[in-house]
Amino acid sequence: MGTGVFSVCVFIPRDRNPCLPLLHVDLEEHISFKLTLKQIRGCGNNDKCATWYNKAMHDTMKAKVKQVGFLFFLSILGHGKKGDRPLLVALAERWWDTTHTFHFDEVGEMPMTLTDFTTIIGLRVGGKRLKYDLEIYKNKNKLVKLFGKPIAELLAGERRVSYESLSTLYWKKNKKDDKEADQIARAFILYLIGSSFLNDKNQYVSMHYAPSLEIVSDIGNYDWGGAALACLCRSMDYCSRGRSSSMGGYWRVWACEYLKPFALSRPSETMNTWTRTFRWLGAKAKRDLRDQLVQKYCAGNS
Repeated sequence: MGTGVFSVCVFIPRDRNPCLPLLHVDLEEHISFKLTLKQIRGCGNNDKCATWYNKAMHDTMKAKVKQVGFLFFLSILGHGKKGDRPLLVALAERWWDTTHTFHFDEVGEMPMTLTDFTTIIGLRVGGKRLKYDLEIYKNKNKLVKLFGKPIAELLAGERRVSYESLSTLYWKKNKKDDKEADQIARAFILYLIGSSFLNDKNQYVSMHYAPSLEIVSDIGNYDWGGAALACLCRSMDYCSRGRSSSMGGYWRVWACEYLKPFALSRPSETMNTWTRTFRWLGAKAKRDLRDQLVQKYCAGNS
């Protein structure tokens, strides 16, 4: 394994094979027992999020989003790179939702550390706890103040809004003053939350994040990275239990950095590239050989 700039956290039990399923109450619910996970699909709309920011947003709003600290994360979106699905399936089969770690024969127990996650996607882990208000959808005046009048058309008494509808109303919207610029920036960040790092397969975003977006200059002080990592682990939990086939693709970068046999495509940049995802976005995959190794690895550990 190569360490790169990541903080490796490896634990090898002394008294048992790390692959033995002693951590699960009911092994038969895990996909490594059922072998039911045939494919993995993504969710959200990273491409549209990147297009909105790069081509349909005024420089004033761009500056506000950049100030928040999401620029590194936005820079890796919209590259159209397909994930290594056989690799993600192999990882899901070795994920234990009781510890949020992978169990490998030769390595032992490995998690994605906080440093790993920040280095992969550029979102800082740490900061103020996110503010939530599960009843804010009832306060129409408050939401109109935060997001402008267009938001009233989407709510209709619902707790959440379709993030695609959100983009339709605010796409290329011009600001009249700084107050409206803040409203558009909040709408974009809400879209970013729902379509990217806190997404799910429902294609909606909850309005309960609104209190964390109230002061635009303070948004970056909240722990968005921690929330995104929790969302990533939750998606892997669902996959490991066979309850979902949707999961985030950031595991692929983690696996390519640490599990070198799977990284048959060569990274395109130097070891010090930030974020680490950039090392693999332009990499040319040797797909046939890679798939053969993944299948061989799965067969040898089944």
